[in-house]
Amino acid sequence: MALFVPTDIAISVKAKTALPILSKLDDLEDALADKSAIIRPVDDYAYLSQPDSAIPEKWCTLRDKAWEIIKDIVIIEPDIYISEARGKLITDIERIHHTYHRMMYLYLRKYWQRGLIKNALLPDYSNCGERDEGKKVGRAEKRSQAKTTKNSPSALIAKSAVKKQYYPLTVDKILCF
Repeated sequence: MALFVPTDIAISVKAKTALPILSKLDDLEDALADKSAIIRPVDDYAYLSQPDSAIPEKWCTLRDKAWEIIKDIVIIEPDIYISEARGKLITDIERIHHTYHRMMYLYLRKYWQRGLIKNALLPDYSNCGERDEGKKVGRAEKRSQAKTTKNSPSALIAKSAVKKQYYPLTVDKILCF
């Protein structure tokens, strides 16, 4: 008869390459005690608990597509949390759904890190664009320009204007490193 050892599953919520880890409860308690692990007081992904009626239809369609791919393997516990078994499960699902393992891991990671709910697979469109401002699309002036030769006066003016526009940006990036 095998001795039952209570286990728990842990995952880094912020790491982009995080995978779940099966741990003994004692190990997790020790990690909490020495502050190498924390319990987050606020759930960053609580907004995912909203009803489907509050989510744009396009987002729901993308979420449902991702869910169709992973729904059959997320219920296979604890195998989905064990690296060797997970690899075989993912290979089988890749063949069925004609997808890549990179996408499978992306979907699984989002699902695990965001609370094991279907809405965890919603796209991250809120991360696009500038903070607190709308996106700025293109220039106000005409996009197409007359063709110029390499050394014509208008070409030289355009080159110097581009240098003035982008030079400070390049310097700022160099100074930041």
